[in-house]
Amino acid sequence: MTRRVALTFDNGPSARVTDDVLAILAARDIRAIFFPVGEKLEAPGASAMLDRIAAAGHAIGNHTYSHPRPFGGLSAAAAIMEIERTDILLAGRQSPEKYFRPSAGGGALKPGVLNQGVADFLLAGGYTLVLWNLVVEDWKRPDGSWVELALEGARRLPWTNLVLHDIPDGGMAHLDRFLDAAAAEGMRFTTDLPPETVPIHRGVLRQTIDGLI
Repeated sequence: MTRRVALTFDNGPSARVTDDVLAILAARDIRAIFFPVGEKLEAPGASAMLDRIAAAGHAIGNHTYSHPRPFGGLSAAAAIMEIERTDILLAGRQSPEKYFRPSAGGGALKPGVLNQGVADFLLAGGYTLVLWNLVVEDWKRPDGSWVELALEGARRLPWTNLVLHDIPDGGMAHLDRFLDAAAAEGMRFTTDLPPETVPIHRGVLRQTIDGLI
């Protein structure tokens, strides 16, 4: 069985780091999904970086404006504003799928990741809600120890939706090592997502999200 790995990068773009990630992916002809944070798109040069991500053939989603505490701690209006404000900054470069990924505080999928108001907004707006099934805390592991965790996790799963972060914490200095090791084990990189990590697809509820509200 060929194991599939969907690479997703959260919390960017970041000067130099995102460009390094793009170069590493390009050298291996790998496509990924990037989930930038809206407030970072207001930094000088960020819009051009977003253009480079799109021009390289990667998909782009929405990862909130300020990466707030999980939406369960916000009002519906405040949570929706986090999405709408970032949509404006993405300026039409968002994937046609209208990918949205919430912030979850360390990657735990539990009640409070969403609130009912934002869930209704995603459904009515035709968004695709992208969750995950593997978080390796690369942001805490600049020594690259996340690589072994990612490989171990991907070996257990037939289809992995892996969360990484293109932020200046040092973790992405080891991205090439992970990609080469995974490829050597026969894993195939894809931008297709395991269905169980996409409970809402283009505004259609495919599985319950009650456990997130």
